[in-house]
Amino acid sequence: MPLATGRGAGLGNELFGWAKGFIASQELDLRLLHPPFGTSRYGYRRDFDTSRFDWLGHRALRRAIPTFHFSRDDYLATGEVEFARAIQVYAERHQLADRSWYVLQTEGTWGGFVAVRGARDWVRNLLASQRNAQSNLYRVAHQIPKDRAVVGLHVRTKGSPGDSKADFLTPAASTEFRGVFNVALPLDWYISVVDSISRELGDRVHFLVSSNGAPADLAPLTTRSNVTSTFGLPLNACSDLIALARTDLVVCSISSYSMWAAFLSDAPYIWFRDQLTERVDGSTIWPDGSSTVVHPSTAAEPSVPETSASTLRNLPIPRGIAVGMDGEVPSSLLEHLEQKLLERRGRPDLLQFGAVPVHHT
Repeated sequence: MPLATGRGAGLGNELFGWAKGFIASQELDLRLLHPPFGTSRYGYRRDFDTSRFDWLGHRALRRAIPTFHFSRDDYLATGEVEFARAIQVYAERHQLADRSWYVLQTEGTWGGFVAVRGARDWVRNLLASQRNAQSNLYRVAHQIPKDRAVVGLHVRTKGSPGDSKADFLTPAASTEFRGVFNVALPLDWYISVVDSISRELGDRVHFLVSSNGAPADLAPLTTRSNVTSTFGLPLNACSDLIALARTDLVVCSISSYSMWAAFLSDAPYIWFRDQLTERVDGSTIWPDGSSTVVHPSTAAEPSVPETSASTLRNLPIPRGIAVGMDGEVPSSLLEHLEQKLLERRGRPDLLQFGAVPVHHT
């Protein structure tokens, strides 16, 4: 049973608890429940076709059946990083296998994506099964030229005045982004990134914009001829996440929603450089004290062992690329988009009436 706090969180945060619940259900042979979306201020019960009164069922179960709450402290106490192994250790300590009935609750972003990576494919399938996902994805796909490299941008804004979901800060000239979450990035940054890529690739690249903002506020970005937005699509929280994950490059906001798009994707992604903080092994999204999100045993590990300069030059580029306010994209990402463009335009495919060379031995 994923546990909701208050009136619920955004989809990105809800997915963490739900993914942990899925892993626990697989490891311990339990029935998985969805989060109590009936109380959610974001209205996700419409996206997932759940009852507005589901929270009453959750409450009744907790009162009728012995309930165990697997918390961040319990997770850290296991000494494990993978959530699957951690929940096994917890179950053994509490002898859950000896019980016929019990409720296991979990929640929170602690453990980060390292903890829930075993649920990656399940989350993809979950989002794709949302009732409007397939029709929305079909409409998006048919608005994007087939022979272009595609860059996805998630532009998270504060939201409209009076909107109960307006939980992001609006940046000012003096805003300090370093180590901060839930703050909207300047629209000029996204525009600079688009301009940087467009200068090199011209009309060979197309941009897909997903945003909670008002169309008028994003017009300087979305009214360009090589930009498609998801404005107007019904119940598009899930389909937008999949659409972003399917692009060739993801440009992130400082939000868990963007993080999920990057996590569910196999493509590289761009992160706002001014948000990063320094660590012994380089720059990171997570600020000091990040053990609230990341397990301490992973937070301090060097990502690249000490080695020779020649070996370092041959290491693959990281998936996450930091880009500053000037929007200048490194050549490695431009080369990646060029490669995707060549694959999309020129790769012969036998299934699509293509011909390939045959090597005789």
